Amino acid sequence: MHTLFCALGPNEYNRVSLCDNAKEIWEKLKVTYEGTSRVKESKISLLTLDYELFKAKPEERIKEMFDRFTHIINGLKALGMTYPNKEMVKKISANLCLTAIDDIKVTSNSSTLNDYSFDELQDAYDELGLEFKVMMSKHNKNVSN
Repeated sequence: MHTLFCALGPNEYNRVSLCDNAKEIWEKLKVTYEGTSRVKESKISLLTLDYELFKAKPEERIKEMFDRFTHIINGLKALGMTYPNKEMVKKISANLCLTAIDDIKVTSNSSTLNDYSFDELQDAYDELGLEFKVMMSKHNKNVSN
């Protein structure tokens, strides 16, 4: 147990210093950082809801949108919940203006969005330097006409 105590920072050490064995230390640290199974289920539920209701914000840049989406999927992955790549690409592309998607198709060897991985889609948008605000204003003008 001495080795475990040496590996811990001061905050963790204070939490587990009164534990009698390694299993007790492990359980205390596990609950501290992962939460109980109820907490974990609550986190999964909230992040799943965030994923399902994900929409780009009107003044949000594409990079900010991708960062926010990545934060959600990374949080889910850390809790053992993953989505297939095709579903993530479909989800994120549903939030992007069709003209920008056409621009990506032209700049790539891929024939459809289904050929993209999530990271490739993000890189393609980063390369184009498109901003969601500009695309939405074009889209909104076309819809209002």
